Amino acid sequence: MTNAIQKLGRKLSILLGENDPIDNYVLQQNATSDKVFAKNYLQDLIPYRLYDEGTLLYENKKSYGFVFELFPLIGDVKTVQEELGALVRALFLPGASIQSLLFADPFIEPLLKGWQSRAGKKGGIFSCLAEKRTQFLLQEALSEETPLGAAPRNFRFIFSYAAPKTSLSNELLIRKLETFRRKAHSTFSRFCAVKELIPKELIPLAVALTGMDKSTKLPPIRDYQKERLINEQIGSGGVVDVLKKGLVFQRENDLFFKSFQSVEEPIDWNLSLAARLTGDFFDPSYALPCPFFLHYGLSYADQRKEELSLNTKNKLLRQQFRLSGVFRNNPHLIEENNEHEKAFQLLKTGEKFIYSRFNVGLWASPKNFEDFQDRLEALFSNNGFKLQESHFFHLDDLCRSLPMAWGESPFAMDLKKTRCCKTTLTSEPPLLFPLAAEGRGNAHDGALLLGRRGQVSFIDNFSTSSGTNATILARTGRGKSVLLAEMMFNRLGRGGRVFVFDKGRSFQNVVNLLGGVQLCFDTKSDLYLNPFAFIREGQTEKSDIAMMTDIICTMAMPDEKIDRDRKAVLGGAVSQAWQAHGNEATIDTVIDFLEKAPLKTSLMLGAAESLAYRLRKFSSHGEYSRYFFGKKELSLKEDFIVFETQELSSMPDLKAVINQIFAFLVSKEVLSSDRERKSLIVIDEAHAQLESPQMESFCSTWAKEVRKYGSAVVCCTQSFLDMQKTPGAKGIYRNSNFLFLLADDEELLHEMRDKEGGEAVEQFGSLARSLKKTDDYSEMLVRDKDQKAHALYRLRLDPFSILLYSSNPQEFAALERLKQEGFSIEHAIEWLSPIRKEYRTLIKDQDASIEEALRTLRKHHPIPSKDKEVPADVL
Repeated sequence: MTNAIQKLGRKLSILLGENDPIDNYVLQQNATSDKVFAKNYLQDLIPYRLYDEGTLLYENKKSYGFVFELFPLIGDVKTVQEELGALVRALFLPGASIQSLLFADPFIEPLLKGWQSRAGKKGGIFSCLAEKRTQFLLQEALSEETPLGAAPRNFRFIFSYAAPKTSLSNELLIRKLETFRRKAHSTFSRFCAVKELIPKELIPLAVALTGMDKSTKLPPIRDYQKERLINEQIGSGGVVDVLKKGLVFQRENDLFFKSFQSVEEPIDWNLSLAARLTGDFFDPSYALPCPFFLHYGLSYADQRKEELSLNTKNKLLRQQFRLSGVFRNNPHLIEENNEHEKAFQLLKTGEKFIYSRFNVGLWASPKNFEDFQDRLEALFSNNGFKLQESHFFHLDDLCRSLPMAWGESPFAMDLKKTRCCKTTLTSEPPLLFPLAAEGRGNAHDGALLLGRRGQVSFIDNFSTSSGTNATILARTGRGKSVLLAEMMFNRLGRGGRVFVFDKGRSFQNVVNLLGGVQLCFDTKSDLYLNPFAFIREGQTEKSDIAMMTDIICTMAMPDEKIDRDRKAVLGGAVSQAWQAHGNEATIDTVIDFLEKAPLKTSLMLGAAESLAYRLRKFSSHGEYSRYFFGKKELSLKEDFIVFETQELSSMPDLKAVINQIFAFLVSKEVLSSDRERKSLIVIDEAHAQLESPQMESFCSTWAKEVRKYGSAVVCCTQSFLDMQKTPGAKGIYRNSNFLFLLADDEELLHEMRDKEGGEAVEQFGSLARSLKKTDDYSEMLVRDKDQKAHALYRLRLDPFSILLYSSNPQEFAALERLKQEGFSIEHAIEWLSPIRKEYRTLIKDQDASIEEALRTLRKHHPIPSKDKEVPADVL
């Protein structure tokens, strides 16, 4: 169907006498440019005049209209395409126009500054980290040679509708447009987020497009003034030099601009392919590291005139059929006749004639413009489009690409005379709307990530109603520790709390630098971890006892899953111990009740005796008594706590119990603390920490409990296979909404194919196989399981973060030494991060000690005084 529509549009364009590229060039040569460039001020070329807050409509120089900004598509593309087709038909009004604009907006400073203020809410090191990341990405957004391929940016999609004031009587036209506006808003709301673009937002957009600068921040714009015309409040911010070959935006760093028009589109194009025109997802050589826009406009044609023209063409064609040998010499005539018949059928179903045009605008430095123009043309060519430069009309094209600008020229009369326009039907525009680019994540907070095409994105597992828990699958060396550190810093920086179950001291450096607490356990521990001491009477008593029973089951049978009968016997003893002694009960008490249990069968008596015997290790006389009957009680009131279990590796039965008790204590702490302070609970190397068979049931219940109170468990394993073999990790995965995949995992894809299947899973697999890890960034595939949605993101760290997250012992030792001298951690990192390579060379190649290396560096790079402000650009 898509092919037929595209093919029909092409045929109609030829049959109705549209310009081919040669005709268009002749028109351009003969056209008088004085009319276009006669005005002295850019403001006079912009049609916006007034805005009515009651009707939410704009009054322009010769038209009325409305403007929406749409956000990433949600839902099935086929359904969206059908919805858009119905909308285009429903908005029919002779002479009216629709414009869709996709803008790769480089002015991302407000977006990043907003994230910075929230991410650094706690102050100190967190504020410094957020500031450094923001400044780093802002500098990267200005670079045309970024290692990312595409510079950080924000893709914005703007939809506008405008109707000439001469269409209807003024009152009737306003009522009609109000109805159209509501219809459009309702349609868009079904598949994406939508907002009205009011003057205070439209003005900055117009300034950005007509006053492009090599900056990430727009020039200061006064607040919208209702008493002034809107176009008078739009300034270019500098000189725009109009040349035959393009525009020069004269700034501190000049930018060159050209407009291009599509003179040929592929016959099989559809909305699902739209993002391809913003950059090749798999080949960075087609990336565009500069600002650009894609614009598709349509104007509703004079239906009677176009139908008459089509009928005339069809009659002439049929007359040719009477000539002998006509089909032998002109076989294409049959195809043309079929196209005519198809057009007539579509017109009977409500389709309308339209004039349409697809154009592109590109800004870049004069130095790199030719290269980026080649990339743009190659990108479009690879996708079946043919671009042609808009000779002479670059400024006019830029102004006409602004929202509602087509409303000033009914039936696109001016454009048809001087540009390459096409006559087609209303079924075609939904296929060509540039409505998709790259997802923005799921929040305005959380981990700051980038898409392959440069979209600034935020992922926060707390910003969802579907569930906060997450699973991370990542082999060694794929960036898992860095991703975890990023998630932890984001939570702490916002005033939240973090609990980490660690094995191997992966987070020792970070916890020490931040002044957190690391709880280590060895044979000298003297702890009071009596499970009964943590049960609380009241609302949670029943669930507490159930979790305590699971813990004591692990004590009794750490290597095998307990059967139902044994669990019932043990559960009965636990309940009796609690009822008899409350918080004073111990494992000794449970053993006593097991030994005295009045069981009816010899089998059950044997089970009770076996359980009692197995529990003796954890009794007051057992080898693990110092962990459960000691004097030291744990406090979990700090914001950042790491439980380190490396020393318990030789005692797997004890480690499993300790981990369960810690998990229970964390859930109790989360429950009793301020719900607004969200807690992140991280289990690293889960395959080595949650391997006990009893863990599956326990962790499943625990993950549900934690999620219910607004906190989150993040479970990390090396692979899907490891996770499936680890009972505790498997239990958490079943209750996780988010999956973070940092490397291809065939077992995971096999599982997804079996359970879900379909095109989405195959697309997920294709993306998974393309995941990269370089010195400049690491990639991850993030999946929202409930929404069955996924997207690929990049984590790009600044030098400050790289040093802060580093697990290198020599770098950590240097920071510790500077801390001992009285420097704050942020002060120390600010000094060392730009000379990190020099430091590593001294340590590695010259075999210098920590003290010698620091002394050498300080001779050449003195540390700014602690009581002086560290320069913001020290990095």
